[in-house]
Amino acid sequence: MQTLPYSAALGQFCELAGYDPETLSDIDAASINRLLNLWLRRGWEFYFWPQLAKTEQRDTAPDGLIPFDAAALDYLDTINAIYPDEPSAREGARAVRFRISSAGAFVQCHPSERQPSYWVEYRPPCPAWKSTEPDAPVPAFLVPFAAHGAYQTWLRGEGQQGKAIQETGLPWDWLYDEIDKIERQQSQTRRWRFFR
Repeated sequence: MQTLPYSAALGQFCELAGYDPETLSDIDAASINRLLNLWLRRGWEFYFWPQLAKTEQRDTAPDGLIPFDAAALDYLDTINAIYPDEPSAREGARAVRFRISSAGAFVQCHPSERQPSYWVEYRPPCPAWKSTEPDAPVPAFLVPFAAHGAYQTWLRGEGQQGKAIQETGLPWDWLYDEIDKIERQQSQTRRWRFFR
């Protein structure tokens, strides 16, 4: 996944708002950081982005539970699919049915068919970026979305409703362009088949 430093998101926002990123006060930097984090999280959680997804093997409890939190592994923030075998090992890997609970995902199958471990495709939780860590990596495709979204929110807070309305659709246009790349241009989604 291509990344940019957090300072790139901050720089894009500052360019839109007319700030100099080098001379921001601590209060302004903290306010802008809250706005950027709000919009980075919105973009992170808006879609199951393949570039953010991870697939790893997880142990299963005797009752079929795959816990969200396992020692030394990422928290399973959003589970997209669970596979009996490594999905990249063969084309057309079939996912198993599962049910989400407060503790994790329950694999839904007969107990005699249950495996000791499964492969889980998931998205890790969205990190929180800090203005004091300008080199922290941010997914590059989320930077324009977050900068324009934060700018729109900032305009509303400054009482500039007219300008904020003009910015309303722009962040989402960036995001939908990224979804278009994934779904149509890179063929990263399964095709629908219709039978008559």
